[in-house]
Amino acid sequence: MKLLITIVAKGKADAVAKIVHQGMIHFQTTMLGVGTAPSEIIDILCMGNPDKEVLFSMIDDQDVNPIFDDLNETLDFTNSHIGVAFTVDVDSIGKLGYDFLYQMEGE
Repeated sequence: MKLLITIVAKGKADAVAKIVHQGMIHFQTTMLGVGTAPSEIIDILCMGNPDKEVLFSMIDDQDVNPIFDDLNETLDFTNSHIGVAFTVDVDSIGKLGYDFLYQMEGE
């Protein structure tokens, strides 16, 4: 099992969530975030709004590559600078943590 963390510009999370949700997803939530770069750097790099959305998705190992492929095919994720996506192993999350995530999803 993997935790897929996707950080995108504000307003792009719904498009990413739809793609991720096509795979076997165990849990998914979105939180708001703010970039940490000083405004001068944002202006120089033409990065625009520092507001971000962070998606946390629990996915099966075999869904990682198909989800990344779909993100690239549908949103041109790698080349369009929409955001960044990476996975973290969560094999040691344990039953208690896993049950907690399922309980939160139903609320």
